[in-house]
Amino acid sequence: MANMKTSTKRAELAKATPETRSGSRLRSPAPKEKDRAGPAPQIRLFQYFNLPEQRPFLDPGFEALDNIGHDAPLAALDVLTRQAQRAELTQASLWGALSWDFGETTGMTAQELRQQIAGNPGHDAYFIYPHPQIEALYQNVWQHGETLQPHFLALSKEFFRAAKLPVDLLKTLQPPRLFGTTDCVLATPAFWNSYLAWISMALKLAEKNMPPAAFDMLYSSAPDEQTGRATAPCIRLIVERLLSVYLHSDEGRQFKACKLVPANPPAPPDVHLRLLADMRRVACQSRSTWLASCWANYRDLYCAERFGAAWASKHLKPFAANEVIFPSNEADIISTVSTSTPTAAIIGQPQLPAAAFGVPA
Repeated sequence: MANMKTSTKRAELAKATPETRSGSRLRSPAPKEKDRAGPAPQIRLFQYFNLPEQRPFLDPGFEALDNIGHDAPLAALDVLTRQAQRAELTQASLWGALSWDFGETTGMTAQELRQQIAGNPGHDAYFIYPHPQIEALYQNVWQHGETLQPHFLALSKEFFRAAKLPVDLLKTLQPPRLFGTTDCVLATPAFWNSYLAWISMALKLAEKNMPPAAFDMLYSSAPDEQTGRATAPCIRLIVERLLSVYLHSDEGRQFKACKLVPANPPAPPDVHLRLLADMRRVACQSRSTWLASCWANYRDLYCAERFGAAWASKHLKPFAANEVIFPSNEADIISTVSTSTPTAAIIGQPQLPAAAFGVPA
């Protein structure tokens, strides 16, 4: 009989709600460890396309973003500015708008991008620069721009002076961790608001302070040497390269940035380019002007042999050991970097096409 009463009592308690059970309110079960960690970060990844025929090439892991009809001079910056005005993105942990050919350029999928971010948590911005061949051959992204537009460095210097930016950064031996551009960035809403406002101010100062003729040249397009078609306006090339300048600025220092490295880039560099990239990296780490000069000499010989002496003389600026400038606080700017490295074999790979270097075929 006692066993029957006990069973009946247990059945009644099982049916009762916490409010109707006798005695004090029952405690809720302890939260699981997963619950304590809080909600998963909301990462919004967009991939924009400019032409209908580009849409089939989008990665389904991204949110498709129709950019047809928005042919603005600043291209990617225009997309980012319009996205930053969307109210729902202020609630995202991170967001970014990447080009339709992101997968082809980087060799990464949206899923792999999310995995790399998850493996390097706690940063305000993540960026990718999937061009190791450019890092191997040029002092910085600004020197490379000279191969894409005539007088690019001279106009960039005018822009920097007018916008009150540090002109010495145009000559800095830029370490791999700071090689980056605006077109492959994911960041927090706070980072985007600050970064886009900073660029907007730089553009306003340039318009106000640059000589009118020089400012007009920023928005002009020179014909490409090979195809004869108009190239991107100089202002687009400048704005795309302002990421590392911002990270050096007072506004940018408040954020933590991380450069992600594609695990399997589409076309790994040849053995000479790998050695050149390693020399640059070690020269920056050791702050060795001697090794930097060795790199420049090796680079000049490689380019003269590969692309011709005329091209090398036109596009490679003289590099004197007593003029080497290293970043003063590079370790403070980029706190952590993904440890992923290219896994494809280097020796035995086919040569990269000349177009990958911004040079004639």
